[in-house]
Amino acid sequence: MSVADPVVPLHQRIIADLEAKILSGEWPPGYRIPFEHQLVAHYGCARMTVNKAISTLTAAGLIVRRRRAGSFVASPPVQSAVLQIPD
Repeated sequence: MSVADPVVPLHQRIIADLEAKILSGEWPPGYRIPFEHQLVAHYGCARMTVNKAISTLTAAGLIVRRRRAGSFVASPPVQSAVLQIPD
């Protein structure tokens, strides 16, 4: 490892991996993302590391969490234009 290579925290790499799958369309809106324990096994880390990554993606609006159902890819926000028409 060279001095120029920044050490990226694992939760940031998890965020980048999950975000890439969502934004690429590999995981479409409504897709249930793997459970935390599955992601823990995949990345070989603590549950809190995965939880921090999922919480960050939830705050960014990419994931919706539903109690006792799991975490799902959020639908893209609906954008609408508001036009003001003078009388």
